[in-house]
Amino acid sequence: MAAAPPERSVLSLLNGISPRLSVQELEVVPSARLQRLYNVKVTEGPSLLLALPPPTVMRLLRSEKSSIGSEAAVLKWLSAVAREKRTSPASGSKETLGRTTGDSSTSERTTHSLSGYLPILVRHESTGGGLATEYNLSRPSRGVAVSALSRPLTHRERRIVDFQVGQLLRRISTQVSPTRRFGIAADVLSVPPSVVHNPARRLEGGLHESRGAESWRVAFHNLMEAILRDGEDLTIMLNYSTIRRHFYRFEHLLDAVTEPRLVVLDAGEDSNTLVIRPGDGINRSQAKLISVRKTSGSPERVGIRSEDERAVESDDEDEGEEEYTISKGQIEVTGLRQWSNCIFGDPLLASVFSKRPRPSQDFWRGFDKPIPGDEREPTLIEDTPNAHIRLLLYECYHAVVSLVGEFYRPQNDGGKRELAARKHLGGVLARLEELDDSGGQRRRRMSGEMSPAKRPRSGEDEDDSDD
Repeated sequence: MAAAPPERSVLSLLNGISPRLSVQELEVVPSARLQRLYNVKVTEGPSLLLALPPPTVMRLLRSEKSSIGSEAAVLKWLSAVAREKRTSPASGSKETLGRTTGDSSTSERTTHSLSGYLPILVRHESTGGGLATEYNLSRPSRGVAVSALSRPLTHRERRIVDFQVGQLLRRISTQVSPTRRFGIAADVLSVPPSVVHNPARRLEGGLHESRGAESWRVAFHNLMEAILRDGEDLTIMLNYSTIRRHFYRFEHLLDAVTEPRLVVLDAGEDSNTLVIRPGDGINRSQAKLISVRKTSGSPERVGIRSEDERAVESDDEDEGEEEYTISKGQIEVTGLRQWSNCIFGDPLLASVFSKRPRPSQDFWRGFDKPIPGDEREPTLIEDTPNAHIRLLLYECYHAVVSLVGEFYRPQNDGGKRELAARKHLGGVLARLEELDDSGGQRRRRMSGEMSPAKRPRSGEDEDDSDD
């Protein structure tokens, strides 16, 4: 008997969820992650998004397991936090605003709340046994991924989107672990291992049983070791000893991160950022006004950039001071496609901070600008003088993830991405090598200067002259 087509299997699953669910159309949604996504159009009510785990034949990294359960746990937690804020006396005005306009998600996006950017989890199920079933059914945020737009962003649209993405990442970063522990969301929020993918333990000696770690140093070390062991499992050629050596040189700097903030690792990526562009078939019912003004470099990012990177900033400042607004008729960031790749730790671990070119000035203005209600936390990045060194460790981690991922799931054009990842990793390791153990730049010898090892010992010249 031939295997049922994917669409038929999905329809059968949906019918099992609710026989009264009348599916009008089923559409495959491109996914930046490994989940299989389907847009479910129903005869009554808004469309739904069905998320299924990757096929069982797909080889996964240790950090990629339990993505369905992790996403469900994060959304449930964030929704509970939002409900608490709405019911508190201080937030009564915001709740009234949502009821008055009739569009709570849009009005909440104009406040400090993150709830306006969240999908609504309708149902999550994880059932083992002979027919293991695992899925998330949600009402997604409106919009389309930036990477899937029919027309690329214009220069002005890119600046607007970058600013709003910076603001969204700031909103995400203000959320702190409910247990005050560090680590991947699956560990901290006690998500059971996936019933579909084995082995059940994500990493030998991992942090699931302890529900995370007490320090960011331990949590990030666990992350780094997980991806290095993934590479060692397939005997991938990497500078394992060099990577570990640099981690041990600078691991003490990770202890400066004391707040386990929520980090969506792929937040800000074009493939995971949803936008509404007027004229693309999605109407808006509420105008939004945000002022964006060019300012000098904020203190939050001064310590993050190296000297060379800060010198490049001048290219972006040549446009002069400008102010523009995001109002009705402008493009708007509405949320993320997926919330499955989450960790509690340093906000700088988000992949957007490790990309080349670096985040734009508009992104930084959005990330640096306090959102109404969070003025008590003007700075989200801890220990800014050493943040650039932590960022090098994070760049190293992301480069290794990209490189190892190409071997776990080979693709036709994977060779180019592998070479790019190796080049990026080599550059990061070279920059780490330029730092001494205290984090300062190693002194470079002038051309023709003799190495200290070859210099004559004190007194040798005098002895020679006496002869």
